Amino acid sequence: MYFLDSVIMAPLIETLLIQVLFIELALRWRLSLRYQYALSVVPFFLPHALRAFPYGVISGICMGFSLAYCYLRWRKHSRRSAFWSTVTTHALYNALVMASLTASITIG
Repeated sequence: MYFLDSVIMAPLIETLLIQVLFIELALRWRLSLRYQYALSVVPFFLPHALRAFPYGVISGICMGFSLAYCYLRWRKHSRRSAFWSTVTTHALYNALVMASLTASITIG
């Protein structure tokens, strides 16, 4: 069940509520690229940092920035491309983290 939540549900929900909502609002308000990133990275970073401190701080900032970049990069093509490429990137990252954690627990 945790795998389903981490690899399927979290990327879908977080992309919709963080990247799509905040970046689209920033675009609508004609904010600069700096603010578009900030409005996406900060809400992504906060729950990840608080949940898994101190490792969540680094991963929250890095993945928050990476996912914002992914959304903004593909947004030039279409919102659909931006949404699904960001969900896929997030899901692959979470799957890799889950696999790494499972391996480290299993091995030792």
